[in-house]
Amino acid sequence: MKLKMKLMAAAVALAASAGANAAMDNFATGNGSLAFIALDSVGSPISMMMDLDFNVNSFLSTAALTSTAGNTIQWNFNTNTLMINNVVQAGAQTNWSGAMSTFAGTAQAADTKWAVIGGDSTTTGGLGEVRYLTTSNTALATLQGQTKANLLSMSLVDALYVANPQVGTNGSTATSGAAYVGSASFGTTGKWATKFVGNAFANEGQAADFWMLDSNNGTLTTRALVTPYVGEFAYAAGVLTYSVAAVPEPSEYALMLAGLGMIGFMARRRLNNRA
Repeated sequence: MKLKMKLMAAAVALAASAGANAAMDNFATGNGSLAFIALDSVGSPISMMMDLDFNVNSFLSTAALTSTAGNTIQWNFNTNTLMINNVVQAGAQTNWSGAMSTFAGTAQAADTKWAVIGGDSTTTGGLGEVRYLTTSNTALATLQGQTKANLLSMSLVDALYVANPQVGTNGSTATSGAAYVGSASFGTTGKWATKFVGNAFANEGQAADFWMLDSNNGTLTTRALVTPYVGEFAYAAGVLTYSVAAVPEPSEYALMLAGLGMIGFMARRRLNNRA
């Protein structure tokens, strides 16, 4: 219990420091912002982008602290609330409800897809390091097949950060142009939707695994180092959650075993009665 309280306190401090951002940091900063993206391309197209009030480094630290089973980070875009392990982060910069309201007024839940991305690039001429964070339910082999050149190409989603300057808003919506997260964004030579690893987008109400792909300071042909997060993201009705599945307590395991033993005993008794 004491350890969990310490983790919660440390997470609160980290989130407070993360909330100092006045605008989204793009990939070129070396510590880009973590972003949530939602898209409904059916009917009246509209997309939404939210600054999650974390940079790559601050999320890595906080996610590590919340890696204990049952811990969560929750972004409520309807109420402008960021919580870590059910503790409201008073120092966080959150102002998402305007964009959320606009998006919800047009988008249909059944047609909404979403993703979480982040990254940074400190590379020049093929040197340095590229990190890319993404939701994805793609096979591990596909993720491991990405090279540094692939990561540099995918970091072109950085242009979306520029198209959505989150100064004083933390969230924005778009129905066309460079800020719209559709397949035709950025013209025919730079499809925005192809800048993801496999199936990065999930349906509303569906969970998605979260990964970090790292060039590990290799050459352009070096395969990315793939690191899975212990938690997963889920999104529904304006609430995004990063959570780690709870593990049953020893007492719960004992009850389960006792129950299975009782079922086995009853089944054997029935067989004996039939004989």
